[in-house]
Amino acid sequence: MGRDLAFMCRIYLNGWSNTPRDIAIDERTALLIDSTGNATLVGSSTAYFMQAPGAPQVCQSKTPLTYQNISVYRINSTGSFNLSRWTGKGGISYSVSANAGVLSSTLSGGLIY
Repeated sequence: MGRDLAFMCRIYLNGWSNTPRDIAIDERTALLIDSTGNATLVGSSTAYFMQAPGAPQVCQSKTPLTYQNISVYRINSTGSFNLSRWTGKGGISYSVSANAGVLSSTLSGGLIY
């Protein structure tokens, strides 16, 4: 997930979006999207839908990333997510932060996945 946060940081700094979004899945998972933007997951893992609140706090070359309060919505094969509205059903909502390169979350124990 750290690479995803770094990618979102670059999206912001390059001026591509003021509130970068990211979808993360692994090689055992596929995301099926219909014509209305509804996404369902097939496979044995999970998908993560992330959105940054705005600018990163620290995003510089050779400096550990600080990017706080990235919203995450995680689904497995029983959940769904609407890309048009950027909202989900049947999943788990939480936040992740990178503080000087160290990832943590609002999940129990600070776990990121």
